[in-house]
Amino acid sequence: ALPFHMTELGDFRAGGGYYVERDSREGYQLIYTIGGTGVFQTAEQTLRLTPGTVLIIHCPERHRYAAETPCWHNQWIHFGGSGAEVYAAHINSAFPAGTHYTLISVPDGAQFCADFRALAALAQGRGLRSAVQISNHLSNLLTTLLSGHLAPREPAGALSGRHTDIANAAAYIR
Repeated sequence: ALPFHMTELGDFRAGGGYYVERDSREGYQLIYTIGGTGVFQTAEQTLRLTPGTVLIIHCPERHRYAAETPCWHNQWIHFGGSGAEVYAAHINSAFPAGTHYTLISVPDGAQFCADFRALAALAQGRGLRSAVQISNHLSNLLTTLLSGHLAPREPAGALSGRHTDIANAAAYIR
């Protein structure tokens, strides 16, 4: 009944030739690429999973992912819950029309890995307290990812243009 629950997680180094193809698993999967490159495919899309990016997959939909380089290092979490469905709806509506999946850049890889280790430690616990902490941790992690993805992006040169505008305004006031 909690907004999020975690069913599995792992830290994996996939060798050349590794792939997963599925369309029958419930829930969602988050894949964070640490090193190497993977490829994610649906009938409509192909995405390169590069270091520092996260992909959130709706598992019941037919998809395939595979190692593109000889060693694709990734951390993954299978999760579900009513909160997962809500996040998926927000994520899908936030992406450009015509796409269903997109890569999210992780602003702080070290923090993401620390969050992952915290979830792995919480997974060792039992009972309601552990389940509530896992739900909260997944909520925070997904909120951070989605908030960073939805943040307005400055066009190239916008910051230097602002500095020029401020300098001109200050000169005018002086």
